[in-house]
Amino acid sequence: QNYSKNITLNMLAEQFYLHPNYLSRLFKEKTGKNFVEYMTEIRMEQVKKLLENPENRIADISIMVGYDNASYLTRYLSNIWG
Repeated sequence: QNYSKNITLNMLAEQFYLHPNYLSRLFKEKTGKNFVEYMTEIRMEQVKKLLENPENRIADISIMVGYDNASYLTRYLSNIWG
């Protein structure tokens, strides 16, 4: 729900009064992924949907899914799609 925001594991840990290492371990146990992998997966699912509209630019999509830097998303997509 908040994938477009700049959320970090430390921010979540603080919000839930947990140690970041404990939250990280718990997160991996429950999802099978670490926090960064999970957030990337969620964001990339949204990127796929947004790319279906040819009017959406990469720079705009980057912001919509929570990346401040369009070049990061461009590099990531280049690695995936060659």
